[in-house]
Amino acid sequence: MKKLIHTLIRKGTMKRIIAAGISFCAVLLSVPLVTAAAEQAIHKPAAVHTDTATVGHHHGQDGESDEKTLEGEIIDITCYIRHDSKGPDHLKCAEYCATLGMPFGFLEDKTHKIYLILPDGHENPVKPYKKHLGKKVKVKALLYTMGGMTGFEIVSIEEL
Repeated sequence: MKKLIHTLIRKGTMKRIIAAGISFCAVLLSVPLVTAAAEQAIHKPAAVHTDTATVGHHHGQDGESDEKTLEGEIIDITCYIRHDSKGPDHLKCAEYCATLGMPFGFLEDKTHKIYLILPDGHENPVKPYKKHLGKKVKVKALLYTMGGMTGFEIVSIEEL
């Protein structure tokens, strides 16, 4: 056994085995720290940046929000993303998709960014805005960003 150990030491193999063992232990010790940091990052709301002055709003454990006024169109997100369908020509299809539970969104005119329309509380987010589908509107909304997605709760809406 002594002879084997001396041979391993002479060839540097023993040093590599010890180094590998130390590296393995270091990785095992760092996993809980990395996991905790990742968990915290996932649940930490991202800041929403706006071009205009905003009114801050925090709503319990939800993501942080900013109030913003935007112009655009209420859309059926599914049909818009799949085949660029929007506007009055798509109204019948959008209404049908809404009955199937497809989500509504807001397509901002200036940036072409899509926002998911969120309900005020736990109401149906589609029902109050069905009459505005396919029309140009101006909304005042509370923007929420979480996990790379931005949605908003409409405070007021007017057709243009």
